[in-house]
Parts: sequence; C-alpha cells; structure tokens
Amino acid sequence: MLSKVTYEVLPSTYLLTGIGSISMLEPYYGIIAGFILYSLGALIWVMRSNYRRKDEHRKPSRSYFIWPEWLYEFTPFILIGAAAWLLQSAHQTGIMIAATLILLYALHKLYQRYQHRQHEWQELSIYAPTRRSSNRKIDQ
Repeated sequence: MLSKVTYEVLPSTYLLTGIGSISMLEPYYGIIAGFILYSLGALIWVMRSNYRRKDEHRKPSRSYFIWPEWLYEFTPFILIGAAAWLLQSAHQTGIMIAATLILLYALHKLYQRYQHRQHEWQELSIYAPTRRSSNRKIDQ
C-alpha cells in the first residue's frame, strides 16, 4: 500500500511528467508517452475531485449553452496540454505569449474549482466502511 503523501502526489507527478515530455522531447514516441501520462494524471485528478466532493452539483444558470460534464471537468487540462504543445512546436514570440496566457487562464480555472468545491479528506481503511457506503440506504 502506498503512503498518503505518495498517493496524493501521484496525479501531479503524472501531469508534470507528461507536460515535460510533451514540451521537451523531440521524438514522437516521447510526445505520445507524455500525452498518455498527462491524460492519466488528469483523469485521476478529476476522479478524486469528484469522489471527495461533498457539495451538491448545481444546475447551470444559463440553459442556452450547456457543456457535457466530462468536457467541463477536463477543460483546464485540455488547455494546459494545448499550451504545452504550442510552446513545444512554435518558436515565435506571439505564439509563445498566447500559449503562456492560455496556460495562466487554465491554472486560474483549476484554482477557482479548488476554491469553490468543498472536498472532504477521508482516511481509507480496508476494514472500516467508507462514508459513502455507510450512507447508502438499502430498500427492502
């Protein structure tokens, strides 16, 4: 079993390693491996965030433009990946500034989500029931 520190750092490690591979490696297989690591890190991050979330999902106030939930959850990660790819592929000043602005916007969105969602940190045990399983009502 992994220690809590290692367990909590893994998604960030996957994300940073993937971004580093995408933005610094030249061979296509390095970029593909970076994309896979980055995608897995984003997926684990979103899954943990949704599991630890204790506030209710609210309906959007604007009904004329609704994104699918999976696209909404992964938008900052898609923008960060696009910015890393732009920084790797283009060496013009204007494109590098645009990629930096996209990166800052995506990081701002991640920070906002972290601040607005209420997360509950749980101690995991293989012997004790979790909060979610103990709150389920069984219909008889």
